[in-house]
Amino acid sequence: MLCQSIKREQWLDKLKATLLKVPYVHSVFTLPHQLNSLAKWNEKVMYGLIMKVAWLTIKETTRKYGAYPGMTGVLHTFGSDMKYHIHVHCLVTFGGLGKNGDWMYPPHKKLLANYRAMCATYKSIFLAHLHRLHIKGVLIYSSVT
Repeated sequence: MLCQSIKREQWLDKLKATLLKVPYVHSVFTLPHQLNSLAKWNEKVMYGLIMKVAWLTIKETTRKYGAYPGMTGVLHTFGSDMKYHIHVHCLVTFGGLGKNGDWMYPPHKKLLANYRAMCATYKSIFLAHLHRLHIKGVLIYSSVT
């Protein structure tokens, strides 16, 4: 049995008990590796930022068809090869609640959203928030990696 597999199964069982009885999709949001150095110097800010932007991206994507989704996310700072690779795994409801309280499915029927459109939304939101952090002087920079 793989290391941590029992703990993972226990975590999954606990999570399943809290999920809505609706379809879900798995989405992953990744920080470009060019920002790894910035993330190492600003872990709390950058890790919080990627989590926030993942949620804002999902919210914006589903807003376009009038739904309010549910999402749970897990931040990973390393890939399976144990290299520094910041990304968020998200379990997102396939659709969401409409203003009238009815469940609304995405118009695509098989996709939460168009992949390229979701990537563009994520990039736009991320860069806008990163720019705000830079302007506020929140980020620490170093030429040392």
